[in-house]
Amino acid sequence: MCAVMRGQKRGFTLIEMAVVLVIVGIVISIVATILPSLIQSAKMKKTRAILEKAEYAIEGYITANGRLPYADSDGDGTGDTGTYFGLVPFRDLGLSSGDDAWTNRMEYGVYSDLTSTNLSNFCTVLQNAATSPTDTNKLHINQSGTLTNMAFVIVSGGAKDLDGTNGFFDGRNGDNNAEYDDPDKTINTTYDDLMLARSFNEVSGAQRCSGGSGGGGGGGGTTGVENTDALCSDGIDNDGDGYIDCFDQDCCGAGLTVCPECPPSTNVQINTSPMPDGTVGQSYSHTFQATGGSGYYYWYLDGISPNISGLTLNLWNGTLSGTINNCAGDYTVNVRVEDRYDSSKTDSHAFGLTVDNPTLSVTPAPGGGGAGNPDFTVDSSSFSQIFTVDGGHVGAFDWSLNWQGNDPGGFQMVRQSDTEGKLWKSGATTAGNYSFTLTATDSSCSTNTITTNTYTMTITS
Repeated sequence: MCAVMRGQKRGFTLIEMAVVLVIVGIVISIVATILPSLIQSAKMKKTRAILEKAEYAIEGYITANGRLPYADSDGDGTGDTGTYFGLVPFRDLGLSSGDDAWTNRMEYGVYSDLTSTNLSNFCTVLQNAATSPTDTNKLHINQSGTLTNMAFVIVSGGAKDLDGTNGFFDGRNGDNNAEYDDPDKTINTTYDDLMLARSFNEVSGAQRCSGGSGGGGGGGGTTGVENTDALCSDGIDNDGDGYIDCFDQDCCGAGLTVCPECPPSTNVQINTSPMPDGTVGQSYSHTFQATGGSGYYYWYLDGISPNISGLTLNLWNGTLSGTINNCAGDYTVNVRVEDRYDSSKTDSHAFGLTVDNPTLSVTPAPGGGGAGNPDFTVDSSSFSQIFTVDGGHVGAFDWSLNWQGNDPGGFQMVRQSDTEGKLWKSGATTAGNYSFTLTATDSSCSTNTITTNTYTMTITS
């Protein structure tokens, strides 16, 4: 009777239970360590989405009212006339709340000139502001000491008041004045604010402000507009915005039929003129356009083949800009556009970009004084002269010295810096009259080169 009956189940031993409890404890400690950071990461992501939603609402407000809203000074959600730095006026924007993911009210700052209720031309004011010097009495951001005016900023205070001063917002965002922090500032032990800042050019692009007015008339067309079938088929940039006929968004307006490139309003399609040529080592800028959908887009650069690392595409306004740090040649730019409100509405297009060599020059120039007045006179045991290349380049310039006829000996041409070369007397020379040229060649682009005019040199005994 004392034998264990067949089929009787065996219970956990104390050792097994102890092992299970240890494992459970380890899992709980890992969860306790990771979970708070996961929650904060989720709230940061949600807050960024809230900031973008507020931006869309501001863009809609501009379209409806021809101006930017004032800031909220008393917390009622409505902008107060003459208030440029305060809280988000969420009621004016048609939002249900002005809070971030931590249920704290967000800040809003606005460039004062853009809030006037009698603006006859919002785009003109934008363009004037974009070309004016920085005014520190008006909304601006501080990017490592560089002050730049902005159209508007929206700021979340993040999870905590980390700097311990000026309320919940950290750094310059807590001063309630015209200066805000860098929107790309790294989060650290004293700063966790999340910012969205929009420049004048970004707002101009979102509102489809043209680059100018006027332009070539011709053929009986009306200058300043390009919005009829006749003007959209005359081969002329009638409104002076840099886009001709069906490349101009105006030619895809309601009732126009001459441009088959124009998509139905429910679709999105890139509709941009060919890209202008670029130049080695120089700045470049070109803005892409699209039609259809909501009219608000995200822009993506799917690559440039061969790659030009110096060019980037602005997500908001479709402007490709930067410095061309590649050699002369033909490149393919692959651009994709996406409707901000419906990611299924998208279009891609490949554009050709031709990069040309720059016009180079070398200084000092030849004296050109004729006989008895050489460009250089060597009358001592030492001689050196610096020559500088002006013009775009990718690599440093290499130099060569080319004597026209006899070589006096004792001279070398060496690289002094990326753009400078030094001609110097390194040994014994033979007296007489000589002539020479210099050749400077981009060390990364062999076709980017220049050979100078002929220099003259007199070497005395």
